Amino acid sequence: MWIEKHFMMGRHGHGGHGFGRGMGGFGGPGGYGEGDDEGGSPWRGRRLSSADLQLVLLALLKGTPRHGYELIKAVEEHSLGFYTPSPGMVYPALSYLEDHGFASVTVEGNKKRYGITPEGETWLAERQNSADAILAQLRAMGERVKRMNEAMAFDRETDNAAEWTDTGHDPLRTARWRLKFALMEKRFASREEQQRVADILLRALKEITGERTVKPATRRVRVRAIHTLSPRMRRVVFTGAAATDLTDLAEAPPGAAIKLMFPHERAGNGRTLGRAYTIRRYHAARGELEIDFVVHDETPAAQHGPAARWLEHAAPGDEVEFAGPKRGFRADPAAPWTLLIGDETALPAIFAILETLPEHAQVLTYIAIGDARARLPLEGALATHPRSRNIHWVESDTAHAGAMMVGALSAQAMPAGTPQVFLAGEASLLKQVRTLIEGAWAVPHDAIDAKGYWTAGLSREERKASEAR
Repeated sequence: MWIEKHFMMGRHGHGGHGFGRGMGGFGGPGGYGEGDDEGGSPWRGRRLSSADLQLVLLALLKGTPRHGYELIKAVEEHSLGFYTPSPGMVYPALSYLEDHGFASVTVEGNKKRYGITPEGETWLAERQNSADAILAQLRAMGERVKRMNEAMAFDRETDNAAEWTDTGHDPLRTARWRLKFALMEKRFASREEQQRVADILLRALKEITGERTVKPATRRVRVRAIHTLSPRMRRVVFTGAAATDLTDLAEAPPGAAIKLMFPHERAGNGRTLGRAYTIRRYHAARGELEIDFVVHDETPAAQHGPAARWLEHAAPGDEVEFAGPKRGFRADPAAPWTLLIGDETALPAIFAILETLPEHAQVLTYIAIGDARARLPLEGALATHPRSRNIHWVESDTAHAGAMMVGALSAQAMPAGTPQVFLAGEASLLKQVRTLIEGAWAVPHDAIDAKGYWTAGLSREERKASEAR
């Protein structure tokens, strides 16, 4: 929907939702990722658009009726004081929700208490991903501003630069002041010189914090091998320059993603184009990182995205950079069972989750595929595990995948209890499945980990243009 861009304190890049299109390896057109480091924004200074404010208010009313001033306070508290909507914004938004049947009103003396109607719950469910993104970004912005204010307060403690050079004063302030000016002088240095300085800072950070490893902003990896898993899936095995370059990936949860930056692929603003991909597996003993790419042989080469163009010519020895990892699936030990749902782009994440769930875990898996060629066999011990028999392949074209998946899920006798749900893939598939599991099944929102990887028929750039209109 949106990701921060021209927020009044400056532009931010690889922040909260900094990943681009589909994490499951969607190399062709149609890239809807978990976020966008070049995306549009609902912000105008520190003010949400009317439509986004309506969505936020409805989300806050879900399960908790509130007065208007309580909603204002709730938004302010959620954003850590970063954003306080004015009554002139909130009450017209509430009137709009009431007029359209999405909110109910109870008069209590001279006050009105607002609640969400069944129609409002349906409307919200269809836009839950957007509501979650807005609320998450409000929180992230609030935390960022809080950190900036703390840093500025630290700077203000001594505003006389001359006294910082006096060895009789606080040595930490003196060092920090000198470092600040040294970095300012490197702003326009060559890329090689900036990388040299960055490496020095990372080594210093490691020594200061005592961390076992310090992960740089980006890392370079080399292609070791490329394997064809099926006509629809290709695996690229990467290694780092040194044995310890990727060791932190061993701690990444299943479904975690990295953002690959492809050489010779640049946006109109000169920035290197990147796409987010799920870590299929990391072999610590060999220092190998496996990434699975969906192959779209039905898509004309002229319509391929940067990932598909790179994959078409990739060979052992080629180098790329990546950032991350970010996020991933955290199994809930209290959940009586787990439901995994996705399309072909979600296969790497789903199989990684299946491999790491406890032996006794009860799991049902549903995967939408275009045709039988997309089926992948399970690997290793998982191939003979009983849960491999609970994988359901739902064949359908993209346009009908959501309806077919809803039909398959509705026909299945589900285990008792509320499941933990992992849901990933194409945007319309997610929307239809969420309507089923949150509506008819009454699965709580916080029990669902949903990741929209792509939107049918739209590249990431086309999706951004569409959202901007």
